[in-house]
Amino acid sequence: MRPLNKKLEKLAFNSGVDSIGFSSIGRFDSGPEKTHPNYYMPSARSVISLSMGYPRSIGDAWGTYREEGGFPTPYMWYGFAYLNWELSHIALKLSKELETHG
Repeated sequence: MRPLNKKLEKLAFNSGVDSIGFSSIGRFDSGPEKTHPNYYMPSARSVISLSMGYPRSIGDAWGTYREEGGFPTPYMWYGFAYLNWELSHIALKLSKELETHG
């Protein structure tokens, strides 16, 4: 692994990410145009993917309002809003680190 990748990986894991992956944009060549990184960032050469899990007990609690005991709020907060909020902050940290390297 390249030194910059190792540095980004360490920063991501220290920030709470469960996994991180690096890929060249060539993996997107056979997909739809609007899913290709160059559609949004023409000079992009790589993609960084981040993931963060949530406690399994949250999955046990969510459902719909129609289900007895089901409740969508745990998913809406922990499965969507919280994860996106946290991952956005971590992506910002990684972006700032990348910018220091040009």
